Amino acid sequence: MKLVNRNIIVFLLLLIGSSNICGQSFFLQNHLSAFTNPNGLNKTSIYGSPYNYMMEISPDEEAGWEITLKGMVDNFFCVDIEDLNLKNVWIHKGDIGIVIQNYDSIPIPIYSSFFDFDTINASKEYVYTGHVAVVYDISEKFVFVHIPQLYIYGWIDRKYLCGSPYTTCN
Repeated sequence: MKLVNRNIIVFLLLLIGSSNICGQSFFLQNHLSAFTNPNGLNKTSIYGSPYNYMMEISPDEEAGWEITLKGMVDNFFCVDIEDLNLKNVWIHKGDIGIVIQNYDSIPIPIYSSFFDFDTINASKEYVYTGHVAVVYDISEKFVFVHIPQLYIYGWIDRKYLCGSPYTTCN
């Protein structure tokens, strides 16, 4: 009987969380594909609304779950996790990853400031393809990431990002 009651409670929590359409968040016109668990095989906390803990999800077999990042508010991203049928749930910033991908084998610029994109003397570093980056902020054209392997933080153009932990997004 306890298992049935627990399942009903989880279903109601999911229903309440799913009815929220990301509230008053900053919405992206072009959603961003990404994945959970960029830091390894830890569980990811899911929130029904920012600061309203709902549950934890374990990673998929080899990596995190693919998500659609739709908006943000405070320290949270509003996402859909299609494979788990979770819509308009929230994940804390830093718990979402993306792969840096480049098909031309050229150095990819990472800008130190959001306002440097049109500046010739912009402070930037360069990386090459294949690094997993942790997502901390988003705009319509750029994503603020941390690349732990290289100890680099900065803004990178979305055209160099792949939201799948399984493929190269060709």
